[in-house]
Amino acid sequence: AEAPRCAVHVVAGLLDNYSYVIVERRSTGPLRCAVVDPGDADAVLEALRDLREQHYDLQDDGTPRPEPVLVVTALLVTHKHWDHQAGVRKVLRVERPRTKAHASLTEEDA
Repeated sequence: AEAPRCAVHVVAGLLDNYSYVIVERRSTGPLRCAVVDPGDADAVLEALRDLREQHYDLQDDGTPRPEPVLVVTALLVTHKHWDHQAGVRKVLRVERPRTKAHASLTEEDA
């Protein structure tokens, strides 16, 4: 079977909401990732720090992964509710210049 191409990490925040960090799986080099619904910026940034330090710090051969270990290339916002997008600006400010935010322009409120 083929190895997974990404890993999904769930980040709890804002009482009963979740964000997700989707990390590409590569054996060497920095890893790109996307954050989905960064409603709680502090929770997301803490999760990214933990992932960088504890989960993705080594390459498959055991050598240290080059800095930056994880590169946040995208913030994805599923809909316009405040609890899904409140942390966008702070995460962008901390993770710049490589990160871009994406949201639907045709969203219909459910």
